[in-house]
Amino acid sequence: GVLDFGLPLDKAIALPNIYFGGGDLMVEQGTALADKVEALKVYGQNIKAADLGSKVNGVQWDGTKWTGSADPRAEGTAAMIDADGAITMKAAQVEAEAPTGSVH
Repeated sequence: GVLDFGLPLDKAIALPNIYFGGGDLMVEQGTALADKVEALKVYGQNIKAADLGSKVNGVQWDGTKWTGSADPRAEGTAAMIDADGAITMKAAQVEAEAPTGSVH
């Protein structure tokens, strides 16, 4: 999401998960991707919705500050520390839709 769509890290982490393993393409159940499983099958891949479990965390430098991001599907809180050392806490939020633009 960060590299392909230019999203901030928190929004990229909150996107629905996609995983390939065991011959299946799995999309995160309970998301907009799960609603598109049948439509995606026309591309010839076996696809199913599954509980993919996610506990991604990360930090991102924007040129002036570090911003932490926590996965909204797991326990955790993100924090931002600015150049003066001030700390701001931020709750993670689920993103309902994935970007639909072209991947670069």
